Amino acid sequence: MRRIGLAIAALVIGCSEPTGTTTQVESVTIQAATNALPVGSSLPLTVILRDAKGNTLANRTITFASSNESVMSVDAKGSVRGLAEGKATVTATSEGKSGQMIISVFRPGPSPWDY
Repeated sequence: MRRIGLAIAALVIGCSEPTGTTTQVESVTIQAATNALPVGSSLPLTVILRDAKGNTLANRTITFASSNESVMSVDAKGSVRGLAEGKATVTATSEGKSGQMIISVFRPGPSPWDY
């Protein structure tokens, strides 16, 4: 009985990650269905975090910022909203690494069915 307990303990210790090692974020990529957004519309962003080996990372804190809050806002969940015509850069940051995407906000013209 004692040998089984020691063998299980050795197996668990041998498989555990050394204390203090954590896979760090090395790249941040922002994806969206489009990079053109009508005024008044929202667009959800997808952020992909990868480590140095290219593995996708999950459960990390991501913060968002807009380079021009009068053109486009971005919320804490990564949804951008077009506020006025122009261009703005959205930045997603995690563990000191950032990715950016330029979004053009436009005022939609009349529909062909309006005539």
